[in-house]
Amino acid sequence: MSNVFWIDSERDWRPPGALQLLGGAAMADIEFERRLERLFSDAPEMLDAGGFAERIERRLEAGWTARRRLIGAAGVAASAAVLMMAFVLTRVIGEI
Repeated sequence: MSNVFWIDSERDWRPPGALQLLGGAAMADIEFERRLERLFSDAPEMLDAGGFAERIERRLEAGWTARRRLIGAAGVAASAAVLMMAFVLTRVIGEI
């Protein structure tokens, strides 16, 4: 569909009265927006911030340890499978 259709159909999909609010009456106060932005940008440090960071680091380290072990086990299993297949193939080819 063309952009013209979507622009022209805006009146149809907006709820009644919404177009009147777009005139500026529904916009938030600029000062309120700035104050809200300052509140979120200057969040106070929590009392247990050090403990929280330590717990997160422990979880990440445990996750990495589990991944390393899983990848190592997969490597050992793959190596064993390759060796078994090589043994089977040498026995089958040797009998032919």
